[in-house]
Amino acid sequence: MHKIVIPFAIAVAILLLEIVKRNEKFRWGFFGYVLIFIGFVLYVLAFLTDDFTLKEVFAHSSKSLDPIFKLSASWS
Repeated sequence: MHKIVIPFAIAVAILLLEIVKRNEKFRWGFFGYVLIFIGFVLYVLAFLTDDFTLKEVFAHSSKSLDPIFKLSASWS
């Protein structure tokens, strides 16, 4: 499992728990969305730093691409 998957997995668990327990005073859903954002930032950084251990980076990026094209390749 790649390190990028960890924030997404925790976020899914938090958001599912939020759906189950709607009546609590403290809302955990916000932290789930923050973890999704952190996971996406790590995903984009994998493109910008040429982390070819990810299949998506290997398939849609290369070392010769300009950083702006690497950033746009993360959306592919």
